[in-house]
Amino acid sequence: MTPQEIVSELDRHIVGQQDAKRAVAIALRNRWRRQQVDDRLRPEITPKNILMIGPTGVGKTEIARRLAKLADAPFIKVEATKFTEVGYVARTSIRSSATSSTWPSSRRARPRSGPIASAPRMPPRNASSTCCCRRPPMPAPASG
Repeated sequence: MTPQEIVSELDRHIVGQQDAKRAVAIALRNRWRRQQVDDRLRPEITPKNILMIGPTGVGKTEIARRLAKLADAPFIKVEATKFTEVGYVARTSIRSSATSSTWPSSRRARPRSGPIASAPRMPPRNASSTCCCRRPPMPAPASG
C-alpha cells in the first residue's frame, strides 16, 4: 500500500489528526520497504520507531490499532500512566528523555523555517491551577 492508500483507509475510521495519520502511513511504508531490501543491505537502513505523545482522547491508540490491523501485525497497548505519580503535571521521564536526547541533534542537523519555527511558544502545562490537563487525585483505596 502507498502512504496515500494507508491514509485513506485510516480516514474511514479516524476523524482529524491528518498529520499523525500521514506520519504513521509513511513510517509503515518505509518499514515495509526495508523488509523488501536484500538481506545484505538491510543492516545499512536504520529502522525508525514511532512515539505518540499527546493528551487523552486525541486518537493515539485508535491510530495505532488501525495501523496494526492494516499491517496484519499484533497490537500491544502499554499504559505509561502507571509509571507516573497521580496528579503529576510535569514531564514524565519517558517524554523528557525522548525529547531531550533527540531535540538538540535534530535542530543542528536541519534548521527549520516557516510556520513551525515561527509558532508562538505554548505556556507550561502547570502555568495555571485551572489547567484542563491536570487529573484530580485518586481516592485512597478502601481498606479491609
